[in-house]
Amino acid sequence: MKTNADNRMYPVPKPVYDVLDRLCSSGYEAYLVGGCVRDLLLGQVPHDFDVTTSAPPQAVQHLFEGRALSTAGLRFGTVGVRTARGLVEITTYRGEGGYSDARHPDRVRFGVTLEDDLVRRDFLMNAVCMTKDGRVVDPLGGRADIRRGLITACGDADARFREDALRALRGVRFACRLGFQIAPATLAAMKRAAGALSSLPMERVSAELCGILCSPDPARLFSEFSWCLHALFPRFAPAGAAGLNRLPASLALRLLPLSPLEGSLLLPRQERARLIRLRQVWDRLPVPDGRAARQLLCLQEPAVVREALHCYDLVFGTAQSALLSENDALRLSALPRGGQLRDMGFAGREIRLVLDRLRLLALEEDTPPDASWRKRQMHLLNDTGAVLRLMPPTLRDLCGLAPFSDRLLPVRSRARLPEKAESVILFALPYYSAAAGGGNLSKYAAVPDYHLVVPALLQPVADRLKQAFPDHSFQVFTDSSPNREVALAVQAGLGVRGDNGLLLHPAYGSFVFIGEIVTDLPLFFFAQPGGECLHCGQCRAACPVGLDKSRCVSALTQKKGVLTEEEQALVRAGGLIWGCDRCQDCCPYNRNLPDTPLVEFKRDVLPRLDRSQVEALVPTRAFGFRGPGPLLRNLALLEQEEPS
Repeated sequence: MKTNADNRMYPVPKPVYDVLDRLCSSGYEAYLVGGCVRDLLLGQVPHDFDVTTSAPPQAVQHLFEGRALSTAGLRFGTVGVRTARGLVEITTYRGEGGYSDARHPDRVRFGVTLEDDLVRRDFLMNAVCMTKDGRVVDPLGGRADIRRGLITACGDADARFREDALRALRGVRFACRLGFQIAPATLAAMKRAAGALSSLPMERVSAELCGILCSPDPARLFSEFSWCLHALFPRFAPAGAAGLNRLPASLALRLLPLSPLEGSLLLPRQERARLIRLRQVWDRLPVPDGRAARQLLCLQEPAVVREALHCYDLVFGTAQSALLSENDALRLSALPRGGQLRDMGFAGREIRLVLDRLRLLALEEDTPPDASWRKRQMHLLNDTGAVLRLMPPTLRDLCGLAPFSDRLLPVRSRARLPEKAESVILFALPYYSAAAGGGNLSKYAAVPDYHLVVPALLQPVADRLKQAFPDHSFQVFTDSSPNREVALAVQAGLGVRGDNGLLLHPAYGSFVFIGEIVTDLPLFFFAQPGGECLHCGQCRAACPVGLDKSRCVSALTQKKGVLTEEEQALVRAGGLIWGCDRCQDCCPYNRNLPDTPLVEFKRDVLPRLDRSQVEALVPTRAFGFRGPGPLLRNLALLEQEEPS
């Protein structure tokens, strides 16, 4: 056997020495082996210690009886002994055969020699042994590789990587961590084994990749060893990999320029949470000026924002950090706290939304907000909180606030708008009822007339607001407002605009009526994000005219006079004498909808209308504004008669 030529003795920690001593004093051979020996030879402190021994596993258990043991690897000859230096794993000399799972040996045989045991290991540098006294035992010549900074596979390189393809990725980790080169024959075998990496369990791959990313030279993975990365993630092409080495050796920081790699890795919970916070800022970089940089403070705490800007500068050589001064965080110091907002009448998630909006307003100012700015915002908040307190509980969760828009519809009368209108209180009033389907009327026509129900709900609210703010006007609108209602409702956070032009509420889908109270009272505008239309195309595919507004089937059912043959065919195919629900029934937003919480839309639901009911019901229902003519004509069309 080869030993260290200079007869040098390396320090073995006392708890580990005691383990080796007990095995040796009982007549067995025992050596430190693997990475701990390699690290000691490199002058580094090992993270853990492994022991190889001639003692059978049962003898090891007997020798350390009474100590805390780990026997998870007992079938492979490994017993773990807990010491003051952590778990010391003791493995009996073994030979192996077959690796059907590409990780564990199918057969293990004990009673082999030390050299037989070492030759089965991955790399020569990890096949060096050390006695309890710190003397090197090196039968395979791995110490020479350590001196030369070389990584060479033990024995037949192709056989080693067939046994466990992860060894190829482990070799890359050693190269990036230690700064070693990989022997040409070993590197060629690693590349031949790379195809098997994608079939390995992700937890094993994640552990190696995370080790590479936290190494002193992770950039080598994307340049010199890109072949193994492409084998795992064929479409992955990071933009900031070249600057990785300039970042601190933190997993979260090193993953920042590598989006979306983190989605494929199993990360520790704390690192993932930190990465999510940093990613919120990073994904908005670079920003052009100081105002945009200050707006990033709305996303995360100032320390997180500064860290993300600093990392971006390190990776790309920019000067993003210079856009944020030390005093910018002071802009937020005078804003109200959650308790103050609660006292004003805000509740639940509204408090966070208001604070987010306040932070954004403060950070958009060219100069830090002064006392007059804060006084105005507090006045708006007080009035807005009072308005919300005056809302009935059934309506409060259905309302949102938006600034009054000058973009009005020219076809609607502006006469009833308050002079110098400032704000709009919008309501998304759900009307869906399971009892409204299955007939010959669309769902909105089957429920009580919204022209009557919505004012009955909102006028008492407007009256209460007028009592609380006698110097201001509050005007209710239902299907008669010159405002672009869907656009305002989206701005107020009540939902998103669907491809079919309807408001998509996150809880009640598109089956909502929009009501308004327009006022000249300035209110604090804040909105809860409403997601986005999925743009799945289902509404366009379900609509027989492809969402062509000029040929909308719902409009055709309401059209007076005689219909063309094409229009008659469209109404017959729709199956309804008033309205059309096809673009709504297929919408993902409308799946598994709850019935409306508003009892006013649950009373007297009429899903089907026949001839005998038309004259009596026309004055009391939403379908009555055109008179009985279109209804009787459409009934005849559905009954395959020639309409009169």
